[in-house]
Parts: sequence; structure tokens; C-alpha cells
Amino acid sequence: MFLENTIHNETNPKGHRLANFAEEMNNNIMSTQFEHKTEHKITWLLPAKATGNQINHELINKRRINMMKDVRSFRGATVDSDHILVTVKTNMIEINTKVKKTKRRTERRRNSKKIRRRSKPEETTEDIEHLEMPTKRECYEAKEKLKRNKAAGPDTINSEQIKNGGSHLVKEKIYKVASQIWDKEETPATK
Repeated sequence: MFLENTIHNETNPKGHRLANFAEEMNNNIMSTQFEHKTEHKITWLLPAKATGNQINHELINKRRINMMKDVRSFRGATVDSDHILVTVKTNMIEINTKVKKTKRRTERRRNSKKIRRRSKPEETTEDIEHLEMPTKRECYEAKEKLKRNKAAGPDTINSEQIKNGGSHLVKEKIYKVASQIWDKEETPATK
């Protein structure tokens, strides 16, 4: 359990209890596994003396031991205590991937519940006969909502051509075609 990177040669009964606890819980004592200067191993200073001891230890499950990069103390940090601040550097990649997987899984569950809850399509409450003709602004907003990489329709115009056509295309050409369709209530014939 305790490796050679400690500041004392012998372990007291509390140290043996810690080692037994770590063994029972399948943990490793990480504060003794990294090589540092003695001043970076000390975690507690004796009051009114310059000497210190290594009494604070960091434990980690043996399965996660590769996540630990470094453990050391920083004497300069003011923490208003006779204990010295101990920092642990970890590699968080493993945890982040688990979080992302969990988020994706819960999102899929939530979406499937929404689909199951829908019994029938929503009915329109608006009176279609009394709708106003779309404005140029509404045509522009519809252009912005177009999705990319979709197949072209029978007119062989795909969404990228419309989106990249600029505001002139929407304001003049598409609005003109939309108003013709609105007035005649039929789509223009393709040539």
C-alpha cells in the first residue's frame, strides 16, 4: 500500500489502519506513489516548528488508478490551517465520456416517450380561408430554416442553392413565385 515515496520510514498504527481500509475497499493510497521533494510531501506542520508530517492521504479505486497524474502539497497556499493544501491532478477523459453516453441515453428515452405520448397529429385551429399572404420576411425566415444536404425536388433545385442564393433571390424571385401560387392556388408548371 505505502510505497517508498513517504517522508517517514515507519508507519504508526493509524497508518496501518489506513492501509487495511484501503485494501478492504480496493483502493490505492496515491499520495505515496509520486516522487517529489520532501517539502511537497508534507501535509501537516507541527505548530511553532518548521518540521512536518505526511498525515493526509488521497485514496482512489484501483480501477481508476490510471486517471491520477500527480498528487502533491503546496505550502504557499493560505488555507488558515496547520494543514497544507494538497492538490490532485487527474485525467478526466474517462468520466466525460461516461457523462456524454448517459446524456445521449436519457435524451433518447425522453424523445421516445414524447413519440409514444402522441396519440394523433395536432389539428390546426386556424381558419385556412382567412390566412394572409406570406410576407417577404416570412419567406426569408423559411429560407433560413431549410436544412442542408437534402435531395432536390422535381424542379431540381436543392436547399443549398436557395440558401446560398442571397437575400435578393428570396426577396424578389421566391416571393414572386410564392405570391403567384397564393393568388392562383396552384403550383407553376415546371419547364
